[in-house]
Amino acid sequence: MTDDLDTIAAYDATAGELAASYDRPELLGSYAGIQNLLRDPVAGGLALDVGAGSGRDAHWLADLG
Repeated sequence: MTDDLDTIAAYDATAGELAASYDRPELLGSYAGIQNLLRDPVAGGLALDVGAGSGRDAHWLADLG
């Protein structure tokens, strides 16, 4: 149990810094390599976000329609 508490404490101590690094606007350029695969998104189509970050990718996909 102590290891779990240490892990949580370490994450809590750096969560703000991690969130800021995940949401940097310049990271949106990383989508350039796959954006052509999604050039005609289907309205109401589905996308899976595994929930392993800030939600930046899910937000980008939602903006595509």
